[in-house]
Amino acid sequence: MPGLDQFFKANSRSGGAAAATSPPPLAPACLDLKLPDADVRYYTGLWTPAEATEIITELAALPDWERRQILICGRECMQNRLTCFFARDPSLNYRYSGIENSNCKAFPPVVERICKRVSKKLGIQFNYCLLNLYKDGRQTLGWHADDERDLAPGSVIASCTFGAPRFFDLRRRDDHSKKTRLNLQNGSMVVMGEGTQTHYHHQVPQQAKITEPRYNLTFRVVV
Repeated sequence: MPGLDQFFKANSRSGGAAAATSPPPLAPACLDLKLPDADVRYYTGLWTPAEATEIITELAALPDWERRQILICGRECMQNRLTCFFARDPSLNYRYSGIENSNCKAFPPVVERICKRVSKKLGIQFNYCLLNLYKDGRQTLGWHADDERDLAPGSVIASCTFGAPRFFDLRRRDDHSKKTRLNLQNGSMVVMGEGTQTHYHHQVPQQAKITEPRYNLTFRVVV
């Protein structure tokens, strides 16, 4: 599986933080967060505003959204966001927080289109997609690492955002005072590569003033 350095070098002409603030349509800018012990990149401009609007309409129409009961520190609770799952192979099972996610449907057309663009950009063939729907800024995702045993060791996770911008925080697992924050924009993507899940937690914190939904697609390699 190719590392992030391979595709980053191929797209490095877009530059760093200044380029990432105002990319032209379909000329994605890539920001390397340069985190110690982890490879994390943030892309903006992967989808035009018009494309993102069409994608949001299709994602909202998916009939598969549901709120599920999960285990957090041994206690049962309901997720405060909606989720759904799709896979290339229905036998794949991505287990987390005490729930099974097998017998998944195939990628619907909108997820397939997004995945093709992500795979073309990164040179990685993903076989599983976990989708999250945050209806507003009160719906969150707490600190965690995606280090489940069902993921291919050292594999990349590509996380795409459509809709309302939301904060995305990372912190060192061995030093919680060391934090990094991104403000994920509509049509953007965070790529978490080697070392991210081992050395960092991430979260989507509460932002009470946000009233619009955010759709999040996380593409993974499940074994």
